[in-house]
Amino acid sequence: MCYKSQDTWTSLGAGGLSRVEADPRGVGMPIYLTTKDLRPLLDSSEELDNVLAAIERSVLDQHQGPPGHVIFSGVPLAGEDQMLVSVNAAGTAPLTVRVFPAGWNRDSSASGTVMLAFDPQTGDLETIIQAAELNRLRTSIPVAVGARHLARKGSRVLGMLGSGDQARGTARTILRAVPSIEEIVVWSPTPKNREAYAAEQGARLGVPIRPVTTSDEVVAAADVLMMAGRIQPGDDAFDETLLKPGSTVLSMSGAAPRALAESPGLYVPTNRRPRPVAIGFLGQHAPRPMTPPEDVRVLADVITGARRARDQPDEILLWELANVYLWDQAIAAWVLDWVRRTGTGTQLS
Repeated sequence: MCYKSQDTWTSLGAGGLSRVEADPRGVGMPIYLTTKDLRPLLDSSEELDNVLAAIERSVLDQHQGPPGHVIFSGVPLAGEDQMLVSVNAAGTAPLTVRVFPAGWNRDSSASGTVMLAFDPQTGDLETIIQAAELNRLRTSIPVAVGARHLARKGSRVLGMLGSGDQARGTARTILRAVPSIEEIVVWSPTPKNREAYAAEQGARLGVPIRPVTTSDEVVAAADVLMMAGRIQPGDDAFDETLLKPGSTVLSMSGAAPRALAESPGLYVPTNRRPRPVAIGFLGQHAPRPMTPPEDVRVLADVITGARRARDQPDEILLWELANVYLWDQAIAAWVLDWVRRTGTGTQLS
């Protein structure tokens, strides 16, 4: 991870903190990044590996370092939607503010997203990011990090429940994290949507994608199952009895079947979550962070080698992300490091 101080950028890699040359642009003047500016970063396979590593490092930082603080809340828009605000602060990573529409009454939840990055010591605004597409990546990278460490060796089939933005974003990152996957099986309620997904994403990702007529077919075929549809907590997304032995389920919504969510195979990133300064939402569709059991397994222990992912080869695992974590800081640090290296963006005076 990295941050920009008054005279240097500091990066955190496998060897720890190291000094590099400062950004040549003036101190105290924020950089503005458009979606077009970010396109080379978002399309780069090498940078995808870098951000996977950044989120992996973030899991360990959250597990071992200062807990940090968050504000996560929303206010109503004129329609049925809400504008959500997420503030993340911990350690020397950039303090981030992300503002985005929840998207409950339209297809995309990412358009209109803005991320601000501030100096963690002075509070100076460093970067304004037009973050619509970055928001999709921010969501999909933690999913893929869990898949990398929890998917059984030799997993071949990725099952996708849903064909919208989440299904598009997570397919690319999961394939990068689990390179043994050879096929994607997809289902969503609307036939034309799942067929379009198969055609478009198959061409983009270079793997065969097979649309099927029932969700059960996806569950039964999957070595790695991604719940990427609009599913609310309390609405079981599928029949867990159909899962393959040894499969891995990826969830961002807390909507996995209760038997799976209450099983010993439940994993979360860490049980050391940031302290909430304020968390509050309106309406029945609002995010509801889950409260995992005290003895929940944590991915940080798998990453460090403190434990094996599975106690038995055929154990089914659930990677659950329905909670508040500090991903925004790692994503912002990755973007800021790339800005330093490439000189991308417009300096505001």
